[in-house]
Amino acid sequence: MSKNTYRTPQGFKEIKCDKCGVHTIKVDAESKGATCFRCVSKGINPESIILTDLSPEDYREFVQKMFKYGRSKSNAAESTI
Repeated sequence: MSKNTYRTPQGFKEIKCDKCGVHTIKVDAESKGATCFRCVSKGINPESIILTDLSPEDYREFVQKMFKYGRSKSNAAESTI
């Protein structure tokens, strides 16, 4: 078996997300591209809600819905909204 080679980062740079082009991501200087966590989350689950992207009014409405409906009884990690 060959030994793993480790490299030392030569610095960092900020690039825009490959998918949305909106959010900047700090990556290694040798990186060619990156995808922000929002696009990864939306790719895995298109119905996912990213709280930091909500306006204060939408966030308040979301929290009130969560307080009113709570979580499903069959799966505590799953929302009923």
